[in-house]
Amino acid sequence: MNIYQGYKLTPVDYNYINKLSEVIGNPIPPVKYIKHESFGFISEQGYITALSLYGKELSKLPDGLDKLKRLNTLNLCKNNFCFLPSSILNVKNLKILIVRNNKLKLIPKSIGSINKITYLDLQSNSLDFIPTSIGELMKCELLNLNSNALLKLPPQIGNLINLKTLEVQHNLLKEIPKEIGALGNLERLWLSNNKITNLPLEIGNLNNLKELWLRSNHLRLLPSSICLLENLMDLRLFDNQISIIPECIDKLSHLTRLNLNSNNLKFLPSNLGFLRNLEELILYENNITHLPDSIIELKSLKKINIRKNPIDRNSSILKVLEKNGCEIIF
Repeated sequence: MNIYQGYKLTPVDYNYINKLSEVIGNPIPPVKYIKHESFGFISEQGYITALSLYGKELSKLPDGLDKLKRLNTLNLCKNNFCFLPSSILNVKNLKILIVRNNKLKLIPKSIGSINKITYLDLQSNSLDFIPTSIGELMKCELLNLNSNALLKLPPQIGNLINLKTLEVQHNLLKEIPKEIGALGNLERLWLSNNKITNLPLEIGNLNNLKELWLRSNHLRLLPSSICLLENLMDLRLFDNQISIIPECIDKLSHLTRLNLNSNNLKFLPSNLGFLRNLEELILYENNITHLPDSIIELKSLKKINIRKNPIDRNSSILKVLEKNGCEIIF
């Protein structure tokens, strides 16, 4: 064993972290936890298990990363990588890989070789394409592709059967592959700030989905299958071109937040009052002239925003809501 920063390391791990320190120009300190903005390493029983190299202007790594037998976490956030170093793809026990805020232009086809990955963060790069081999990361639970230039997702995204969170906000997507319906464990699907014009019917297969974010897209209609998302709690549809909400929305019995502002709505479903767990209803900037009578049955409603709608402020329905303790924003 060799001593580095007061910690015993195997010769292989010691040699690598020394080489890395020379490239960076500073010793790498030991840390207890790895966060996005961390700089340091964690070791256990002489083996480096986690490396965080936040903000070191790196564009390459010294050879030998794949020799770190127990490395399971690698954070390269805020560096200058244009390509993923090939050595990363040979780290056999890697589970967490964070490469956000870099200059990545492509993901290699060999990405599927790091098949123990559970957390892959590629946010804020210059990616316009995801290879089909992404579907080989079947243990992945979180995939963050926010703030890239993606035009589409490959159908193989449906192979990620353990995925719980999929984030593809601030891209250029026009559609979502129907294979997304195979992601039965998905709980969070964030697709805001794209150019999506419609949703596949298969979205209704996401039985465990709790959060569906679709703000700032080009949606005009919602498929009736959206009403099958019985565990949905947070639905954000603001800043689209939606004119009709499906009548079956009353099936979303666990919904607590519904954001519909900045659409083309003139009326709401008559059975909206069956959303008994709804706490927040945002209707800002539509063309709604009146609220359905059933809305007074929303006993859990804490806030309703009706600004920039031609709704009568003296409406008896609003008076009942106010009496029930609901905050009304005109």
